[in-house]
Amino acid sequence: MDVTEMTHQQRLDVARDLTTSTDVLKQLADDPDGWVREAVAENRNTPTQVLEQLAYDPEYVVRQCVAGNPNTPAHVKAKLS
Repeated sequence: MDVTEMTHQQRLDVARDLTTSTDVLKQLADDPDGWVREAVAENRNTPTQVLEQLAYDPEYVVRQCVAGNPNTPAHVKAKLS
């Protein structure tokens, strides 16, 4: 799936979709739009390495979603608290 050819709304929908592959979620974690990265951070299928990356996101709300994701490792949650 080529996320570069998707509209903003399509990327947002894919990032929210619980059936989205981890490879696509990894791509979307680098999206220029904070709302898309926020949706990736909320998705419970996002790999832990991506959640660790998003823990350093410049957008506060993205970091907040990482902290709220049940799959975020404890050491990352501790850094965010």
